[in-house]
Amino acid sequence: MIEASIMDFSGYGTPLTEDDLARYRHIAHQSSVPVIAPSQKKFTPADMPALRATGIAAPLLGVIVTGDTLQSMQAAVSGIVKAIN
Repeated sequence: MIEASIMDFSGYGTPLTEDDLARYRHIAHQSSVPVIAPSQKKFTPADMPALRATGIAAPLLGVIVTGDTLQSMQAAVSGIVKAIN
């Protein structure tokens, strides 16, 4: 498994862009093993189909997406899971 960390710190927490998706696509297509995308960007449920279409196997959700409370984590993770399934 490869973790496709593509952001410098200044991009953390910003919305996912077409350029980001192109970078993920390039990495995923070059890899012979599953590639995961850490949530350096602010992944939303609406981003999941596009992220999946790039060849990314799964998002790796961190505090940028989940927040730091039980309630925010439950809301973020459940929305992402519903979008993936």
